[in-house]
Amino acid sequence: MTATISDLMRKKLITIEESASVQEAAKKMVARNISSLVVVDEKSKPIGLITERDFVRKVCIQDSYTSNITTKEIMTSSSNHYQVQVFTIRSN
Repeated sequence: MTATISDLMRKKLITIEESASVQEAAKKMVARNISSLVVVDEKSKPIGLITERDFVRKVCIQDSYTSNITTKEIMTSSSNHYQVQVFTIRSN
């Protein structure tokens, strides 16, 4: 079976608000069967990325309560030497 990029990509970017708990983010990731979410501010502007790796390194090994931590607290942001960029790939 051959798949094209358009077969693999999502039509809509899946985001989570910066004020949402990491518990909410984890539930959303499981429900959507994805491994990362774009974190957005109150104006829906992308400000970071939260991944499964962030959960492991910043929540699980700290034995933290997931309902008390916001996505903003553990996300990877542009201030951490990464720049969040959203690319659009057009299919023919």
